[in-house]
Amino acid sequence: MTEDEVNERLVASGIKNRINRLKPPVRPQLALGRSLAPSMRQRQPVSVRGISGVSLAWVVTAIVLVAGLLVIRAGMPPILITAGGPGASGASGAVASPASFKELAKVDLPGPVYDLAYDRVSNSLWYVYMTSGAPAALYRYDIATGHVATWPLPPTDHNGLLERVALAPDGSVWVTEDYNVVRVDPGSGAVLTHSFPLADSDATSAALDPNNPSPGTWLSAIAFDSQGSAMVARHNVKSLVRLNSSLSVIDRIQLPAGMVGPGDLVDSNGVVYAAPYTGVGPAVVFSEKGVLIGTTAQKVSRFSVSGGEVASIGATGLSRVRADASLASWLPRPGGSPKDLLALTDGGAAVYEEGPCVIEWISPAGAVEGRLALPAVPIQMGIAGGTPKTVLSYHEVGAIAADKAGSIWYVDATSSQLVHLGL
Repeated sequence: MTEDEVNERLVASGIKNRINRLKPPVRPQLALGRSLAPSMRQRQPVSVRGISGVSLAWVVTAIVLVAGLLVIRAGMPPILITAGGPGASGASGAVASPASFKELAKVDLPGPVYDLAYDRVSNSLWYVYMTSGAPAALYRYDIATGHVATWPLPPTDHNGLLERVALAPDGSVWVTEDYNVVRVDPGSGAVLTHSFPLADSDATSAALDPNNPSPGTWLSAIAFDSQGSAMVARHNVKSLVRLNSSLSVIDRIQLPAGMVGPGDLVDSNGVVYAAPYTGVGPAVVFSEKGVLIGTTAQKVSRFSVSGGEVASIGATGLSRVRADASLASWLPRPGGSPKDLLALTDGGAAVYEEGPCVIEWISPAGAVEGRLALPAVPIQMGIAGGTPKTVLSYHEVGAIAADKAGSIWYVDATSSQLVHLGL
């Protein structure tokens, strides 16, 4: 058996392992279901997003990348960081290791969580747990006291893998869940839900085509404009829907040509930044009226905004994004993964890189000041007719956040824990 054949089998096995790990324990009949009435499910089977609520094409693409990395990592030498960081001015070129992060606390979660929203006003973290067959809820973790408060959410048959949690300027918390958006008022406890129909006037012609590798029009991103209205993106749809605090539709913002169903969205000072679904291409920058300002020169996976600063992570590493769509390299690193994560704060940036499976703190000057190598477990991969090979299985990072004190919080979705890191 050739090395290429060995690698192909390892990748296939890795895909199966990753799919099994992503799938929550659900009733078999709900594993591929959506939040629709039975009659609608029968008429529109193409709305199924794939395994555990995510499009099959995206899962397979991401898993192939990860499984391939498992094969490579098994013999990978330690990664060395240049002193001062690759983006720092005046770097000496000497090789040095950044300080190792310490785990300051671990908070048990009810299950895997896939988004975190940091609330600067209350110094707390918001997250959602949802899964089929169990009550869904919104959680607030108070960083100072460790107290956890909960708000019940409408039932769902999804595991939250692609859902987002966003804080509105009025203090309300918004959650996207498949074809629904939920608004929670923490003060009154009021919960409002707006459901979107499958069909959309601005959907692509193949949006619901069963032959489409990624069919469906589910909610893919959410942000708030300068007036405090929510802008909701939908997969395979060429516009954003604007909602007010009552969840009534105000109007639509047509996306610039070439951008459909953004996978990430932020608004800073009236300028909108949209990254393509799974980071497969350049991002676009446009006005709140939908007027194109510019297109980034590199591929972008995710954005983060703090104050008036916008940062991105993508194929060329960590960058600052200007309002004209030009990128200023902050920490250049070629490669990137659709599952890389970024959390920006005024003291720097917290970054998760899926390739080397590390979490790092990047200073404003581009220095890597702290690092945590995620736990890895050696596993034996059996190969028919060949010698078993040992590869490393890494913990899944569901989300990352940075607080105003400059420390990092991340979700270990494998162990279902919220982890606090510091130097």
